[in-house]
Amino acid sequence: KKNSVNLLPLVRVAQLILISASGIRPQDWLAKVKRGTWQRLAKWGRAFSHSKRARYLLYGLIGERDYLQASPVMRATMSQVLSADTQDDAARVTRPTLIIWGKHDRVTPPWIGERYARLIQASQFHLLPNSRHAPHRTEVEATCLLIKHFLAS
Repeated sequence: KKNSVNLLPLVRVAQLILISASGIRPQDWLAKVKRGTWQRLAKWGRAFSHSKRARYLLYGLIGERDYLQASPVMRATMSQVLSADTQDDAARVTRPTLIIWGKHDRVTPPWIGERYARLIQASQFHLLPNSRHAPHRTEVEATCLLIKHFLAS
């Protein structure tokens, strides 16, 4: 499968915790058109603009300033993470898995966490009502409590 990442043979764990994890990409036609359009625009922007200000504006318009501000190594990591599809691997996870998501996450929307919960049989899905993409930063106590109970079980 294109862009599939097979990590399972590399890692053995007793328990797994996912917090706003990427790895499942929408496959509807609109999402595919949007991805293709932004990829072409990004390539065009790199080819024709050596201005940091212009790149900052372009990446800001598409909501990807984090990428622009990242180090070259982090950019490569982000590109791989965002292009990977981990659904096949997730479906093979047999270990207890805690899945924590922010209800208002626009970076990795809650449907991704719900999909992981359906794919991973031994999973618990928790949607934190006052969080966006980083519930471990915005709802620290709730996140820590969920993790504490999960690890103790």
